[in-house]
Amino acid sequence: MKKRNKVSLVTVISGLILLVSFIWTPSLLADIAIDGTPHVVERTPDSNTITVNHTVGTGSNRFMLVGISLVNDNNEYVTGITWNTTEDLEHVVSIATADDSRIEIWQLVAPSSGNHNVVVTFDKVIPAARSAWAGVITFTGVDQTYPLGDPPATASDVGTTEPVTVDITSAAGDLVFGVAAAEYDSITNDDGSQTEHWNEYSASSAGAAVTEDGAATVTISWNDTTSTGISHWAIGAVSIKPSVGTALDVWVTASDDDAEEGSSMDITSSDLELPNEGTSNPQWVGMRFQGITVPQGSSIENAYIQFATDETNNTSDTDIEIFGEATDDAEAFADVAGYRVTDRALTSASVDWLDVPEWLIEHEQGVNQRTPDLSSIIEEIVGRPGWQSGYDLVIILVDLQRDNIGERCAESWNGANGHLDLTLAPMLHLEHHPTLIDLSSFTATPLNSAVLLEWETETELDNEGFNLLRSEEEQGQYVKINRNLIPSKGEAGFGAEYSYTDYDVENGVTYYYLLEDIDFYGKSTLHGPVSATPNDIVLIWPIEWEPIPLGSSLFMWVSSGNFSFKVEVSTSVSFPVSETITFPEEGWTSDLSFWLQPEEWELILRKTQASGGHLFWRVLAKGKNDEVVFSDWRKFFIERPMLPEE
Repeated sequence: MKKRNKVSLVTVISGLILLVSFIWTPSLLADIAIDGTPHVVERTPDSNTITVNHTVGTGSNRFMLVGISLVNDNNEYVTGITWNTTEDLEHVVSIATADDSRIEIWQLVAPSSGNHNVVVTFDKVIPAARSAWAGVITFTGVDQTYPLGDPPATASDVGTTEPVTVDITSAAGDLVFGVAAAEYDSITNDDGSQTEHWNEYSASSAGAAVTEDGAATVTISWNDTTSTGISHWAIGAVSIKPSVGTALDVWVTASDDDAEEGSSMDITSSDLELPNEGTSNPQWVGMRFQGITVPQGSSIENAYIQFATDETNNTSDTDIEIFGEATDDAEAFADVAGYRVTDRALTSASVDWLDVPEWLIEHEQGVNQRTPDLSSIIEEIVGRPGWQSGYDLVIILVDLQRDNIGERCAESWNGANGHLDLTLAPMLHLEHHPTLIDLSSFTATPLNSAVLLEWETETELDNEGFNLLRSEEEQGQYVKINRNLIPSKGEAGFGAEYSYTDYDVENGVTYYYLLEDIDFYGKSTLHGPVSATPNDIVLIWPIEWEPIPLGSSLFMWVSSGNFSFKVEVSTSVSFPVSETITFPEEGWTSDLSFWLQPEEWELILRKTQASGGHLFWRVLAKGKNDEVVFSDWRKFFIERPMLPEE
């Protein structure tokens, strides 16, 4: 077992050197946040479209909503909405008061970043005497599988008297978005708990939108601005669900956890030249991040490395290609074969960091010093069957063009240590989404031409069920073996026991299995692998369900691939140690049968008396590799099992 480095975080605060006992910071993902500025546009006269220019940022777990408000005298409705020309929005909810007022809400998961247009198309031209409004609002921190829940949490209503109101079922942590339309009069929002994002009035048409923090029930409402009252109104609302996950910030924490390799290895440099040191020394730069507490198979929603500027002598345009090391648990760097940066096997996934901006301020740690999203690389590493939470990973940067041009100079661990501020060292930030399953055990038991798979959970939250995957190689291609999803039986606060027998196997072949749990939002986590080698042990006597005479003392079986055997007799098919007798008690037998001695027969009789007349037996065997395998179990009865009480 390798020895991990332990380094305390050192930083200067108010002139004092503060020792901090942790080097990584787990936290819940940020709450749902509004991304930038919402935009609303009125329809253009004599047109059946509305174009809204809008900017979507680069935050994680993005989500777009478009709210439509109109007076639909001719029963107009939206036929489609696009973002950035090619990204189609999906209709969520709409309602109308006949041909007087209408609202619609449309959604887009993960809209592309940048400044683009939302184009709303109606089935016909909106008449000049009436108007329509389209508003666009985007969010970050939203669940990317079921952003409005499953089924979507929506509500809508219409009316002719004040207030303009609707109740929607929501939850703490959600964010409710509501849209209203009114005919003839403008409307106002007097509810201090609601945040208004637009409120427009023109051509006897009012359109408005608000958000409000989620709760068990949320009421969205507006009122008329005049004393005459609203003639007709329509309102709709949706409850937006937050992304469930965990964020980690993990720093490089030792001198041999970052390295440059050009003409030679350097693990003590005070800086990291990315990806070249001048024009004469192209190099590979590697960084190891220790103790990544991400469960195997987790979905990575966002990841990047944050650098700090060391020197501002930027040279030329810089393009960098980023890989991970394709290994389960990465080792520290050393100038020894197998431990150098260029010795590392690279992930299939890679990310290009193009046109890296100039770094102009010493020790700056901003977006210019931040890599693009590395989720694909991290997800490949933590998705390896051999990955375990707490393992270490390595990220490697090389010159994309391989032309020895371009340099950005970042602080290394040694440089940060010299400045007495280890937060200047490279930091890996990642956001992951594990499924909420606490698995206490997962085992594979070899049988004759079968493998018994058993697992137990301590608790299950939002778990839909399980899949089992099999491979003949531990690092090979795994294939799902269950036809239908194995449904969840556990809940929050308590778990359940599960079993599945795989009969599509051959004796003598070792099989590897992964267990996949899937939650209601489509997120999955892999567990394992576990392995088993089915065997050819066939039980002959006692016969299943047949009573045997009192005093019969023979167990018989056949096997061609095993050489040493034991017999187990138990009151339970799970063969717990406390309820199981093993013959012979010491050592193994090479025979294909076992004759009980009188004192051994008496032990069985007493077990039979305790179990009400029946027992279970099976055979343990060892083959040429000394792997212990199990036969299937058999149930047997004894004709006169009762003994006098002692």
